[in-house]
Amino acid sequence: MGGDDESEGFSILEGLSALEDEEAQEERDAVDDDLGVELTGWPEGGSVVDRVRSEAEKIRLEHSEALQQGRRKGHETVLLHASMQFLFPSYLRNPDGRFNGTYVDLTFGRGGHSREILRRLSPHGRLVAFDVDHTAQVHGLALAAQDPRFTFVMRPFAEVAEVMRGTVVHGVMLDIGVSNPQLDDYSRGFSMNHLGRRTLPFDLRMNPRGGVSASEWLAGVTVEDEGLAWVFREYAGTRVNDNPDDGNLVAERMAQAIIDEQEANGPYKTINRFAEVVGKLILVARGDLKDTEGFEHTARGKEHPAKMWVAAIRTFLNDEAMQLEAVLPAAMESLAVGGRCLIAVFKPGEAEAVRQFALAHAEPPPSEAARLTGRRLRELYPLAGTSADFSCQLVVRGLRPSGQEVTVNNRARSGALWVLEKAARTLPRVKARPRPAKSRFKMPPRPLLGDGLPDRPDLQLF
Repeated sequence: MGGDDESEGFSILEGLSALEDEEAQEERDAVDDDLGVELTGWPEGGSVVDRVRSEAEKIRLEHSEALQQGRRKGHETVLLHASMQFLFPSYLRNPDGRFNGTYVDLTFGRGGHSREILRRLSPHGRLVAFDVDHTAQVHGLALAAQDPRFTFVMRPFAEVAEVMRGTVVHGVMLDIGVSNPQLDDYSRGFSMNHLGRRTLPFDLRMNPRGGVSASEWLAGVTVEDEGLAWVFREYAGTRVNDNPDDGNLVAERMAQAIIDEQEANGPYKTINRFAEVVGKLILVARGDLKDTEGFEHTARGKEHPAKMWVAAIRTFLNDEAMQLEAVLPAAMESLAVGGRCLIAVFKPGEAEAVRQFALAHAEPPPSEAARLTGRRLRELYPLAGTSADFSCQLVVRGLRPSGQEVTVNNRARSGALWVLEKAARTLPRVKARPRPAKSRFKMPPRPLLGDGLPDRPDLQLF
């Protein structure tokens, strides 16, 4: 997947042809690292070494061709090399460089991660992929017909624990956000590129056959009772602090203006009209636009002033935040101890959700657990108060794409990779109740800034 960022149309092949030989060598080296084929220490000329080298070269060529095909189609998988490196740690590798086990790709898209996983799996390996997009289903079923190790499941990724129950899973890949094909299919309304040149529907559904479109949803909401202001406050990045009662004026005013416009001129049938209404409001508020008749859509969607408001509605309609919150425990439940869950995120809120999950499922060092009271242990390590049978170790925190990857795929620049590893739980369950937050977070007395200053008579400034 490529996240939410959009870029101007440009030839990726032209960009590739301009890469220096040194960069090409770096990419080949990265493939070697991903394959995990370590030849040092093997007796030269041995049949095993020859077989491994031959297999590695074959996989390298297949990998290179897959990347070239993806680039020609405009489908770039973000952080692909790093994902494979952490999904397949070298200690699990067979002598032939392949891996056994069952793996899950929770966001199939066009199969960028899935195909790379299959290339690393042995004939005994298995891969199950999830998606709710019917266009992805076509590609998933085609791949399943070609490779008996692969199964495609048309289900939301939060149902992974239910679907995989009874199966030992060794690794899970989760790529959050809108994929490049979804952005590039303008009929879906995900892209805001060149709104001044074409009229697009206001849909925003990951699964266009289910739920309601953005246009239909907006036609039935109000500012308060149906929660448009809430959606903006939660998902448009307007909240001032983490207080759930924070009445954010920006979110409320924007919601009110949008509904007022709808009541006056009818439903928002196109994303063009919605983006124009919001764009004018933003630019006038900034002081960047005095004459609202002079508004023009930006050529690049990532620069459009309405971008985060459109993204907020998309996030809500597709239940993205709740799906992410639900999928993390489900994925960890499915994994075998020692298995890894990789999450590629593209928004600060998504990264924060992963970080909070890791913190909530972390275990303290034994020495710290021994010295803390039961109540304090539960306050500092929430896992102690749950019945979860696993703990979570944060292996990689927010790994960013390389400069080379961003050069080839501009949409990768906001991506970050997080890697969680499932561990056995040793922490006993604590029944003591934690204190409420207001008892644990108290503001100290304000500092007396005037202390130590000399006494002063009445001041007469004039």
